[in-house]
Amino acid sequence: MKKNTLLIVDDSLSNIDILIEMLPQYDVVDALNASDAFKILELQTVDLILLDIVMPIMDGYDMCKILKKEPKTTKIPIIFISSNNSPEDIQKGFEAGAVDYVTKPFNKLELVSRIKTHLELHEYRENLEKKIEKEIKKSQEKDKMLFQQSKLISMGEMIQNIAHQWRQPLSQINAHVMSIESALYASSEATKKIIETDMNGIESLTQYMSNTINDFKDFFSKDKHKENFNLQESIHKSLDIIAGTLKFHDINIVLEVDENIVINGHKNELQQVILVILNNAKDILFLNKTDNAEITIEVIKIKNQYKIDIIDNAGGIPEKIIDKVFDPYFTTKHETQGTGLGLYIAKMIIESSLDGKLWVENTQDGACFSITLPA
Repeated sequence: MKKNTLLIVDDSLSNIDILIEMLPQYDVVDALNASDAFKILELQTVDLILLDIVMPIMDGYDMCKILKKEPKTTKIPIIFISSNNSPEDIQKGFEAGAVDYVTKPFNKLELVSRIKTHLELHEYRENLEKKIEKEIKKSQEKDKMLFQQSKLISMGEMIQNIAHQWRQPLSQINAHVMSIESALYASSEATKKIIETDMNGIESLTQYMSNTINDFKDFFSKDKHKENFNLQESIHKSLDIIAGTLKFHDINIVLEVDENIVINGHKNELQQVILVILNNAKDILFLNKTDNAEITIEVIKIKNQYKIDIIDNAGGIPEKIIDKVFDPYFTTKHETQGTGLGLYIAKMIIESSLDGKLWVENTQDGACFSITLPA
């Protein structure tokens, strides 16, 4: 088994020799002053430092403070060894960053016991940090997979929304085509005017459908950098995508947003979150067959934050499940209708990517999803 390495820093050779003799179970390197000790630490790794206080050039307190500020040495346990045994000196040692303080003359059993204890604690801490790091990495990978899964689900919902958006334009295009076919049997100036009007109508409708596809494409493109964007326009973008579905289900939208609000962040990610919440509200309004179904979007400024409230009148979320709605895979829908990832991912985006908060509360008539973002 590999021995632990100790660094002894003391301006007395006799003290160093005594310590080396007491500690045969460890590999020991030594230095007579702080300057030599720093050079040793640049070249090799040590597991624990025994540090004298009264030394030339730099005392032990100052050296300890420097070591605790350096990333390479900050985690190395430091035990002060000193003939100064006043409570003030001992307190000063701990305040400098030491894990322990042993007074001269040394008691071998006490010193060996303290070194062993702090080496074990250091090893436990290192292992714990590695485990935590590993778990965080696993969690991040899991979140990444959930995010991709949620994105695919959102794309499916978007395609459904586009189908609703296109239903009316396609009917209108069909009507224009039939009008043109009828007009082709006649050959008058009035007929040419009818054909021209119908062609313009078709062009306008196909442009609208093309814009819908562009919205779809933009919506799922990754924001590489934060940017300043108009909040009202972003909310309208999300509403445009779901407008056909909302109209199909006869759901009214009330929008109370100042047209001049500009925030800095990832625009597309915020639009995704708003769409997730709108889709959830739409689904529950439809499921509950709510009379005069309505979704209200309000934005107010509170100190240095903007608060976005998305409120429905679908009756609210049962108290026994309201605390679970942001859990991954939690859903009240049938398994063919949803996976329960949308709100989990939405919360992750708001809190991790947009430096905001997302929560839900019940109101008198329904549920209110609230988002706060830095102003």
